Formats: sequence, structure tokens, C-alpha cells
Amino acid sequence: SGRYTCNATNSAGSSELSYQIYIGDEPKGLIVNCSSAFDNSTILVKCGLNDTSSAPALSVSISMTGIIKSKIINFDHDKIPVRNRSLPRLIDEPLTSIIPDQYTLMINATNQIGTATVYNNTFYVPGLNVTVTMDTGNTTIDTGDNFTFTCMATGNVNFTILIDNSTSTDKHDRLIMGEMKSGSQMFIFTNASYLDDRTTFQCIVNIQQKKFMSNVTTISVLYRPVIGIPVVSGGYPNTSHTISLSIYANPNNYTVTWLRNNTEIKPDERVMTSNSSFNITSLQRDDNGTYTVVVTNTKGSSNETFLIMVYEGPEFLEGGNATSIWTEMEEGKDGVLQCTVIKSYPKVTELVVIPDGENVNIIKVNDTSIRVMITKANMNNSINYTCFASTDKTQAFLTYQNFVGGPPDKVGASLDVKAIDDKLNFSITVSDNSSAPAK
Repeated sequence: SGRYTCNATNSAGSSELSYQIYIGDEPKGLIVNCSSAFDNSTILVKCGLNDTSSAPALSVSISMTGIIKSKIINFDHDKIPVRNRSLPRLIDEPLTSIIPDQYTLMINATNQIGTATVYNNTFYVPGLNVTVTMDTGNTTIDTGDNFTFTCMATGNVNFTILIDNSTSTDKHDRLIMGEMKSGSQMFIFTNASYLDDRTTFQCIVNIQQKKFMSNVTTISVLYRPVIGIPVVSGGYPNTSHTISLSIYANPNNYTVTWLRNNTEIKPDERVMTSNSSFNITSLQRDDNGTYTVVVTNTKGSSNETFLIMVYEGPEFLEGGNATSIWTEMEEGKDGVLQCTVIKSYPKVTELVVIPDGENVNIIKVNDTSIRVMITKANMNNSINYTCFASTDKTQAFLTYQNFVGGPPDKVGASLDVKAIDDKLNFSITVSDNSSAPAK
């Protein structure tokens, strides 16, 4: 690394060409220290440089982002010593900032070999207070419309938007940026729905640890009624049953109409209606059916259909209203017990028979019928078989008192006869040791 000189001479004179040769890499050895001070809205940046690179820097590029300022400083490399190079030069840059801000200072050094970033740091500037305002225009909009507002502040700042007092909600996905000017930014909240009614918006500017806020704006979204109601409900006969509504509407001055089979329900001593509920004081089987509620405001009408079920049963074909029946089977012969549900509301969800046994085969015919097949019935089958039927709301059982045996061939009788005056008194005593007793 050094200066090489070529001398050429002829009869007319001589000329000299010097080569300044540097051997090394990019000026990574350029050490930079910078400081930033703020006084009455003026920023003073001072940087000191010391170059220990193997090939000294020929130029230094300074860029500032945030408060935009850039400058190229050239160094007289011919005056830099080959070893222990030192650049005592200071960069004094006064900059003006009237607002709180931050800026990044980056210094790139370049020599004949290449360029290296030798300094990259962010400085904070306190500045003056920022005034943030929001221009909203009309805050009452229809469903599907957009809500447009503009955030404004003193100085060139970035805005953060609070929606419902949060910086991260699903609603932020529908917030897009519109026109941007110095100190202002337009935002568009798209496709408002009834869920956006009473949504709040606020413009925020964050600088260092300071937060500057605008006023809070609340939008009103007009929409036709939205109805919340049970799809299916029910109760037991002769009990009171109420259907309650949850209605959301804007405007909220709405009317409610109750219908059954497209006919308006007229209140009476058993049925009462209001804008928020439908009540039947004593459920009857005829109250089963489909009902409709219609809610109307100035933006339109909505309706919902619901089902009322009066719970019944389960009721068995074989037993009627009884809970047990007597059945008989002849010993050694095949026998059948049938359990059939003929009435149930809601529908039967489970139908079983217990117990089973080695010679017992339980067959489910369908959702409402089950069959117990007993092969070559014996005395072990002289037990109670119980059929259980269940729904989501009710349950019932029917017990078969099953007896297995032969004819009542072991019945004994004794006769006692007495004659008193003109009367004949007699009594008969019966004993039964049959496998299946006499009825």
C-alpha cells in the first residue's frame, strides 16, 4: 500500500504519473461515534470518525430517515497517513423538528474496494406536543355501507387506529387506508353490518413512550331486526311454557307479530303474547306445531320459525296404561315377547329389554319395536323381562311377568260340607303345585 510513481523522459522534457495503491477490503475499520441533542425544536447531531481500515475511506455517505437529511462528505485521502489513520472531522448538522419524532442515522463508508455500513442508530426527538383530531362526517350509516374518517395531526406522523379500544380485532381486517396528505390520513371501514353497531374508533399517534389520542367516535349502523329464539322448545302437558325473544334492531322501535299456520295468534286466557315473549299457561296436545314470529322496523322485517313440542309417552301397545303384564309360556316350547311403542313425543331414542339369557335372543325390529325370542323355554325364563323406552325428555317401562311351565295338572281340592237346618254350607280348599299355577 503506497504511492508508486512512473517517470517518462524524452528530449522535450519529462512527465510523471503517480499511482496511489491501497490493499485491503471495505472500510469496515471506520469507527463512528455520534450524539444527538435537542434544544428548542433544533436537533444537533455530532459525529466523530476514526479510520483504522486497511484501505481508508474515500467518502462517507450520511442518510437520515424520519427527519429527512442527507449529505455526502468527501475526505482528502491524500492527507490520510498510511497507518493509524485518523479523521478528527466533526459533522455538525442542525435540524428542525416541531413534533415528537424519531429518526435513523446511517453512515456508509466507501473506498476503492467497496462500501460498508459503519454506523446505524435511531435517535428520539421529544419535540413539542402533538394534537390529534378525527374528521368523521356522517356517523349514522346503513348496513353494507362504508364509514370514512380522517386522522389529522401536527407534523408528519404515522397513525394507529383503535377499534373498540383495541389495535387488533377482526374488524381491523376491513379497515383500509385512503388518501394520505401531510399530517393526515384517510381510513375507510368497509361493509358495515349489524354487528358493527356502536363500534368506536380513535386515532392514536405513538412517539417514544408518549401516546397522543383523538376524540372517540361511535358509529350507528341501521339494520332490520335480528331475532334470537330457540329453534325447538317444549314442555309437559298442563304446564306453563314461555318462549323468550332476543331482538337486536336499529332503530329499536319495532313491532312483533306471532303466527301459527300463517294466522296471527290472538291472545286469550291461555295464550299471552308480547314484544319479547310468547306464553301458554297450560300446554295441551293440540299446541304441538310450528310457529312464526315476525319483527318489523323502518329498515325492514325479519322472521324466525320455531317448534313447540308437548312431551308425551312413551306408551306401549301391549300394556296400554299399565306398567306390567302377565305372560305365559309352555315349558320346552319357543316363546315370543313383543314390545312396541305406539305413542311418543319426542321420538324414542333408546329401546332395550333386560335381562337376556343363554336361550334368549333380543331382536330390534325398528326404532319403536323390539322382540324377545325364547328358545325352548324353561323354568329359568320364569322371570320379569322389562322393556325400557327413552326419549330426550321422557322415559317409560313395561314389565312382562313371564311364567313357564305345563298345564296346571297338580291342582288338588278338598270339599267340606255341612247341613244346618235348611241350609247346606260347603267350602272347597285348593292347592296348586303346578309348574305354571292356575289362573
